[in-house]
Amino acid sequence: MTTKTKWMIATLMLSSGHLLANAFPPQAFVQAEERGQALLFTRLNNCYGVTPAHVMGSDFFASLMGTGKNRPVGDADFLQKFGYDLSILYVSGSLSQHCGNNITDIPNLDDLLNGATRAVVSSVNDGGELTRQTQTVIDKGLIYFRVRPESPSDRLYQGMSGSLVIVNEQAAGILQSVDAETGEGKVLRLDRALETVRPFFRSNDNNTETIPISVAQPTISSKIEVIEWSEPPLSLI
Repeated sequence: MTTKTKWMIATLMLSSGHLLANAFPPQAFVQAEERGQALLFTRLNNCYGVTPAHVMGSDFFASLMGTGKNRPVGDADFLQKFGYDLSILYVSGSLSQHCGNNITDIPNLDDLLNGATRAVVSSVNDGGELTRQTQTVIDKGLIYFRVRPESPSDRLYQGMSGSLVIVNEQAAGILQSVDAETGEGKVLRLDRALETVRPFFRSNDNNTETIPISVAQPTISSKIEVIEWSEPPLSLI
């Protein structure tokens, strides 16, 4: 199979919404303090979104739109901020039925990225349509790699933070930022991103899951403890 044929197959899978189980986590458009993107994962039958923290900003809630024929939508509650400009969202609504693999499944990307020369940045616009920009991989590291548009039509722009970056038909990273001068994109490796958020879920491995916090009702005890007498106690004779 030629390289061109592989890229055509990947494009068709993305366009039709049929995502390979271990390749492409579902994506969603995010509207919060800023516009951006989220990748959707599951954990104990709940749906979670991973998005750059700067997209959420100071907001605690976000509106999401997925891709596909029916354009599923959802609401998201901010749960926690992490290093590498990451945040976790709890996703509800019809979109929560379209989440991907277990969020604690960490891919091994070392060999994939060592030989990487090209990538595709996949995003969802505010109408629920997938867009794709072909990129050249220009720098690779243990945490980040960088990409550069192959043509003016493949430029990266505001609202794409959090986009899925695909290398050789595999999910490889999350677009974190774009240099306004050079047009180059900074990509956080997907394995590093999932390693960063995994401890949040490991603390709930006793078959309970962290969801948006509800306020506990106080309990009133009938037991009275005397701390100090205002007057000497009376003695009954």
